[in-house]
Amino acid sequence: MSTLLRGLLRSTEYGWPDRINVFRGIFANMRLMWPKIAGINLMVQAPVLEVPVYFLEGRYDYEAPAVLAERYFKLLQAPRKELVWFERSAHFVNTEEADAFNRFFVERLPRESSIFHG
Repeated sequence: MSTLLRGLLRSTEYGWPDRINVFRGIFANMRLMWPKIAGINLMVQAPVLEVPVYFLEGRYDYEAPAVLAERYFKLLQAPRKELVWFERSAHFVNTEEADAFNRFFVERLPRESSIFHG
């Protein structure tokens, strides 16, 4: 069982109606947004970004395929870019390797962002 699903089922903050509504929201989101998302090609529409870019990718992500993220990363032009692999993760890097994910934002990113902000 995924970490996300396990957390949803065990959480004391949510009742059963809330848990059901999470899935209703996911299905509604996919029905309404998927046609638009499927038409986006960042390799064509955003080959250049004028901000630092960090990709935090699960090595085993097949929902948002890591191979596509890597292909876009290689093509992308940005003032600074980095592809950070999480070797024991798939789609939910933030829960599958929570400590490493949090360390990136708490320790590493602020240190690196000072390069851009004085």
